Amino acid sequence: MPANHQVFEELNSAQWMWYLHNFLKDQEEDYTNTRDFVEYHASFLEPQSVHKIRESRKKAVELNDGEFAQNIKGIFGRSLPNVKKPGIENTESHSVNMGDIMKNIEASRNKTKDENFNYKHWTQFKLG
Repeated sequence: MPANHQVFEELNSAQWMWYLHNFLKDQEEDYTNTRDFVEYHASFLEPQSVHKIRESRKKAVELNDGEFAQNIKGIFGRSLPNVKKPGIENTESHSVNMGDIMKNIEASRNKTKDENFNYKHWTQFKLG
């Protein structure tokens, strides 16, 4: 379907978010399938190398909760809301109210008319 199709003009914010989520998941799946396909073929020539690559990938993506919270603070300049100490034991920071999120999105539409509105405003956007 072309990007200028009429169906895209009729989407609301929630539908756009769902569309973007699925689009990104499709891209991730394509990447993973292509990577696995290449690794499969490479495993016939260099099985030890493929094994080492897979092991290093597992180690690279494993993060404990403390490291994750520290990375969030480093990226956005502030810690996660309602987090007293890093870790999943604070379940209050893991709950999300979709109604509040949708209200905040609608309220942010008025801010888009502001010429100073840019990507930095997303760091102040309250999700829950």
